[in-house]
Amino acid sequence: MLGMTPTAFRNGGTNATIIFAVAESHLGSVVVALSQRGVCAILLGDQPEPLIQGLQNRFPRANLAWGTPKFEQLIRNAVHAAELPPAGRNLPLQIRTTAFQQRIWECLRELSVSL
Repeated sequence: MLGMTPTAFRNGGTNATIIFAVAESHLGSVVVALSQRGVCAILLGDQPEPLIQGLQNRFPRANLAWGTPKFEQLIRNAVHAAELPPAGRNLPLQIRTTAFQQRIWECLRELSVSL
């Protein structure tokens, strides 16, 4: 489930390639980042620029790149689906994530679109 090993995370994502996209939600901007292993960050804030800077600060040794248009659409779809979850959906929370971040995570895991 983790987008990188704890050691790689601690080391700032050394040599990892991370693609990311920005989407807008009713809570503000959302940045979703994906490594070769999976989702490694979901960041929420008022504006996208500080979130992208935060991503760079979190993974200073990684190669960050904007996602393809297909990836960006996937992220927008996941954020939209997370904002309008089906009635009765059970959303267990992970430590250090918000319910909204968890819904985005689950929607991304459910979407089977190859990047």
